[in-house]
Amino acid sequence: MARLAFSNRWILTASLALAIPLAACGDDEPPKTIDRQDTGPDADAGPDADAGPDADGGDGPDVEDTGDADTNVGDLCEDVSCDAGEICLEGECVPEPEEGFSCLAPHEIGALERNATTTLSANPDGQPNTLKTRCSRADHDTSPEAVYSFEVTEPARVVAELTDFGPGLIMELREDNCSDAEAPGWCSEPNRKEFFAYPGTEYFLIVEARRDFSVGEFTLELTTEELICDSPGSYSCDGDNRVLCFNGEEERPFACGTGCDAGSCLGDTCGNPMEVTASATFTGEFLAFGGEYNLEDSPSCSTSGSVGPSTSGQELIFAFPGLSAGQVVTVDASADEAPSVIGFMSACEATPTCVAATDTAESLAFTVPADGDYFAIVDSLTPRQGDYSVAIDISEVGQ
Repeated sequence: MARLAFSNRWILTASLALAIPLAACGDDEPPKTIDRQDTGPDADAGPDADAGPDADGGDGPDVEDTGDADTNVGDLCEDVSCDAGEICLEGECVPEPEEGFSCLAPHEIGALERNATTTLSANPDGQPNTLKTRCSRADHDTSPEAVYSFEVTEPARVVAELTDFGPGLIMELREDNCSDAEAPGWCSEPNRKEFFAYPGTEYFLIVEARRDFSVGEFTLELTTEELICDSPGSYSCDGDNRVLCFNGEEERPFACGTGCDAGSCLGDTCGNPMEVTASATFTGEFLAFGGEYNLEDSPSCSTSGSVGPSTSGQELIFAFPGLSAGQVVTVDASADEAPSVIGFMSACEATPTCVAATDTAESLAFTVPADGDYFAIVDSLTPRQGDYSVAIDISEVGQ
C-alpha cells in the first residue's frame, strides 16, 4: 500500500518498561480478542468460569459484530473519476485524507513493544469522513476519524485509553481488514478498553465521535502487558493437576486426583471416564472438574426412580470394564461434605439412564446383573469447592 506524507498532526512517544519473557501454556489456539468478564475460579466459581481482560472504564455498552457498513459505497463511485489528491466518497470527489485518517492510509505504529506505553495525539477535524464505526449513532455519519494500525510479536494484553478529549468519542478495533465493518473486534464508548492481542494479526484501532460532528484533539495511549500464559481461559495439565490460564497473568492448578489428559481431568466427562479395575480411593479438588451433566431429566437416577434429581454441581465419571455377573461394586462418597447422587449405568450418555441409583444416601452397593462394561456417576447437587473423596470397592464373584 502506498503511504502518504507523514502528517504533523501526529505526535508519537514510547516509554518502555522492563520486559519479562513470556511462558506459553495450553495447546489450543486462543481467540484473537477477548473482552474481560470479571469471573473466574475464585470463592464462588470453578475453573470453567471465563477469565479475560477488564473491558470497563466509562459509560456505555460494548457492541460486538453488528452495525452499519462503512460510509464508502462502492456503487456510487463506480463511474466517478477524481483528480489527483482526491478520493470518491458516496459519488463525490473529496480531498484525500492525510496519513492516519483513513483505512487507505492508517497511522502505522508497527509492532508494539512489550511492557511499554505508546502515546499518540491527533485531531481528525477537517479530514473527510471515510467510514462509520459499529457503535456510532445510526443517524450520525459525518464524523471524521483517526485510524491506527499495529501488531504484536508476542501474545500480550493491550490497554487502549483515550485521554485529553472532548465528550462522546468512541473506539473500534478491527482485525486484519480495516475496511470491513463486520471484521472481528469490538466497538466501545468507554474511554478505556483492554483486550488480548496475538502475533499474526494486524489490528486497526479507529477513533471517531459518536454524537458530535467534531472530534477535536485527543490523546491515545496503548499499553502492553506480557502474559504469563498465552491462552487465557484455557487449560493444560501439569502431572495430575489441571491448570487454568487465568486472565493470562496466573496459572492456577487444581488437583484432579484421577490423572489429567489434554487439559481435562480423567473422569470429567463420558468422553474421558476414569477407568477402575480394582478397589481404590480417589481424592482431589472439586474445582478441577466441570458440571456438564444434570440428572434432572434422568428419573431413573433417583432413589424413587420417578423424579430426576437436580445436580448442578460437578461430577466424576468412573468406568468399570469387563465386570462379571454377581460382582458387587460399592461407591462411597460419604467422606466429603458434598451431598451427591450416585448412579450406575450400562452406557455413559449425555442424559444418563441408571440401572441402580440413590439420591438419599452417600453410598451405593451395585450387584452386577450381567457380564459387561458399566459406568458410575457421582454428581454433586450444587457446585462445590474444597476436596472430594470417593472410595470404590470391587468384590470378586461370591464374596
